[in-house]
Amino acid sequence: MSKVHLLVEKYHPLLVSSIKRYYNKPHDFDELYDEGILEICEALRDYERSKNSSFGGYLKSRLYYFYLGKNKVEEPISLDRPIGEENDITLMDMLEDEQDIQGDYNKLLDYKNLHSSLESLTNRQKDILLDFYLKDLSIGEIADKYGIKYRTAFNTKKTALEKLKKYLVDNGNFSDIWNI
Repeated sequence: MSKVHLLVEKYHPLLVSSIKRYYNKPHDFDELYDEGILEICEALRDYERSKNSSFGGYLKSRLYYFYLGKNKVEEPISLDRPIGEENDITLMDMLEDEQDIQGDYNKLLDYKNLHSSLESLTNRQKDILLDFYLKDLSIGEIADKYGIKYRTAFNTKKTALEKLKKYLVDNGNFSDIWNI
């Protein structure tokens, strides 16, 4: 057995305890152990008896800084990396999508269809709907604004809504979000 093998065998407990204490990542243990053996070899090469008291103390210090330094290197996180004890769940499985792309797309189509259907209305019908729904004017306020009777304003609004509904249903663009 070579001197290096004897040295590695002698310092095996120090190597294992250094890994566990300063960089405890069980899934990397074999790789960390092999790197520790290389560190022992480099420590043997760099050791100067005149500057250091004992090789064991010198090696312990080298392993401490070596494994502690590995903690500074950030591992990339993969969304496919298994988590949990059974490793059957990944980070990707745990993410929740806050966006409803299909729903947003359907609403956009509904809005486009509604905009198209507004073109089927007269200018007076559009104005009355905009005043009622966007400006929150009452039917009485709308009648006063246009100098028409209350019943005329009400009927104009009603006719406009019926026209919109018919346009949307006839063109197959009716969505249950409108509840018309």
